[in-house]
Amino acid sequence: MHLQRLILAEFKSHQSLEAHFGPELNFIVGPNGSGKTNILEAISYLCLGKSAFQPHDRFTPNQGQSGAAFFSTIGWFDSGNDTTDKIQVSQQAGTRKQIKRNDAPYAKMAEHVGNFPVVCIIPDDVYLIREGAEERRRFYDTLLCQLSQPYLQTLGQYNQYLAQRNALLKQFLDRQYQDLDLLATYTPPLASLGEVLYQFRRAFVQDFMPHFVAYYQFLSQETEAPTITYKNQQDDQQSLADQLATSLQTDLAIGRTTVGPHKDDYEFLLNDQPLKNFGSQGQQKSFLVALKLAQYQVLEESKGLKPLLLLDDIFDKLDQARIASLLQLVSDNKFGQIFITDAQPDRCRQWASGLSAQQNFLVLPLGLPELAT
Repeated sequence: MHLQRLILAEFKSHQSLEAHFGPELNFIVGPNGSGKTNILEAISYLCLGKSAFQPHDRFTPNQGQSGAAFFSTIGWFDSGNDTTDKIQVSQQAGTRKQIKRNDAPYAKMAEHVGNFPVVCIIPDDVYLIREGAEERRRFYDTLLCQLSQPYLQTLGQYNQYLAQRNALLKQFLDRQYQDLDLLATYTPPLASLGEVLYQFRRAFVQDFMPHFVAYYQFLSQETEAPTITYKNQQDDQQSLADQLATSLQTDLAIGRTTVGPHKDDYEFLLNDQPLKNFGSQGQQKSFLVALKLAQYQVLEESKGLKPLLLLDDIFDKLDQARIASLLQLVSDNKFGQIFITDAQPDRCRQWASGLSAQQNFLVLPLGLPELAT
């Protein structure tokens, strides 16, 4: 699977853009502010139905002089066996976002997730280490949703019930009244769905770890012991239904649900110490890249095809040794179609010169002389 052609309309900094890509290594080069990252973001929309770079769509329409009230990204994928799929993601102000495959809209966005797997390594990945549990849950939920439609459906149902329970708790708090019988109707579905999510997550981390450790040790060339621990409030002594009962007074007092899978975390450790506090910058970078490469491998094994790999400003984020290790993986044909953004064309040519992969260069702003391919 690879993306052959991309057309953007009023997407972020691009009022209009058309680009063609090669099946292996694609460099997107140009000065800062030329819209390199926006192209990767558009590709993530095609694959996921949403941005892998920001949580909301409201800033996606072009914010320049045109003040666009819509955006559109269209891509043509070579899906193998002489099959081409046209994917379009668009949204008009005041309407729901729409995803079409070969001009036929999906009934539900969830039907699209996982059909065109993608892995992104971006500067904001550092938040997986430095910020709170929400960032790490989002990373693993996005991965699990690409891997499993049942997980995607369960997570969506759980979040719906959770939002309804939280709205009721807030209403109780604002209006100073309580209907505990009504509130109790949310306990069985939340407990049942939460247990399914818990089992999915626990099993997945166990399967994910060997891939992750292998990539970390390859990139770092160290004997350190990296670990990812799934942190869940549930234990064998108390079910989620029991936890909801125990936390009832706290939930009523603050107006939201304080226990459940939406509070889970994934703890990143290095030699049994928190990576956030004790890992060097190099160790943290190796950890993040290994995390994403392991994501790539499990997606490939599950889907039977190579995901797209998007690398945003990767040369600025890794030292020479780690870049060399990563490019060694690229040259070994472990990955399919790869997109790399960088502000320095000469540096890209230097790194690419020793690779056997077919190379394609997109130079921004469009209209500048093309680099040799």
